[in-house]
Amino acid sequence: MFILITLEGAFRKWISTDLTFPLVAARDLIALATIIYAVKYRFITPNRTIDFLLIGWMFLVTIWGLFQLLLGVSNPIIFLIGLRFWCLYIGFGFAVGKMITKVHVLKIVRLCLWTAILMTPIAISQFLSPRGAFINTQLDGDESTVFTAAMGIVRVTGTFSFTYGYYCWLGLVTPLILWASVARQELSMSSRFSLVGLAALIVCTSVSGSRGTIVTFIAIFLASAFAALWLPGRRQKENILLISSIATIFVVFITFLLPNIVLSMNERFSSAARDQTVIENIFSRIFETLSGGDAALTSTSWIGSGIGLGNGLSAQLLVGEQLFLAGEFESGRILIEGGLLGAAYLFIKILILFGGSAKAYILSLKTKSVAPAFIWIGFLTAFFGWSSIGQLTAHGYLGLYVALAVFLLRPTRCKNTVNLKQQ
Repeated sequence: MFILITLEGAFRKWISTDLTFPLVAARDLIALATIIYAVKYRFITPNRTIDFLLIGWMFLVTIWGLFQLLLGVSNPIIFLIGLRFWCLYIGFGFAVGKMITKVHVLKIVRLCLWTAILMTPIAISQFLSPRGAFINTQLDGDESTVFTAAMGIVRVTGTFSFTYGYYCWLGLVTPLILWASVARQELSMSSRFSLVGLAALIVCTSVSGSRGTIVTFIAIFLASAFAALWLPGRRQKENILLISSIATIFVVFITFLLPNIVLSMNERFSSAARDQTVIENIFSRIFETLSGGDAALTSTSWIGSGIGLGNGLSAQLLVGEQLFLAGEFESGRILIEGGLLGAAYLFIKILILFGGSAKAYILSLKTKSVAPAFIWIGFLTAFFGWSSIGQLTAHGYLGLYVALAVFLLRPTRCKNTVNLKQQ
């Protein structure tokens, strides 16, 4: 699933634009087959409380969507798309999280390291190439559709067809690569391999041309560093200080080698500060992210406008363009689509925020492993900040994040004393 999501944009923009729906359908079938497998072999069973709550939530979403159909505020196609975005990948992630073992987690981390290393030359080439270069354009597009950061420098998309997919990919691999760098012994990871992966991650982030990408990386890095320093274990503290020093030196080296990074990002932040339409006050931004903004609060009805309405896939079917029909913010789309159900979903998110993060930190203390803390920092960033019911790539990656989050809260979680290769 990770490989398919990471490469589907490359297939669409460099091979054929007609591959969008076949690729999406392929991973949807994988997700559905995974859930069926987990239920068949009793990895998911109503006898467990958490499993029962998940099944109950999916049943509630289905009933609410059917109720919207009866009231005429939705249509069958939008309803099915809504089930996909509200249920399918959450269920897929939960099923994977209940089935994977420590060996699988090691393979996932290695896969993230390799994708960062292989993504680096693509990202640098896009950063250095003009807008009209083949590596920056799509088959059915022209250079006018390619986003630029500033000074004509291209916003890097990597193997994705849009900048947001690249942003979500970085958001997923960042905590895993940091974990590999800080806890190399726990993962039986080569020091050279983990540091090369960390260097690749820094390069991919630096050339992104996105303020959000850089700010998110810094936030995850700092939060993970503080978590590692607070957790017991001298070796982890030494490792986080070491990689912090190495990362700082490498950033200086990269900005010296590619000075346009600093110039373009300085222009991006300066232009944003001059733009009165951009909300730069952090508290206002947090409020709008959580509440959905004034538009969501004023246009939401108790029944909602139809689950599935506010994503790019529905927009493609309805108006022929990849638009977010229900607003900019994820919470706003949830409220507009679901009404009272959306409000319940936001409340559940808040419960997961406090309950999940507290349990993850306690598990990190008990196991002396940074894994639960690191992964849950990244997961909560994605869970609250990504357009997971609006954008296809974000939705797929969030399902993978759910799998990791569920695995790390299982009783058979990875402990610091376990050699994963021997497992």
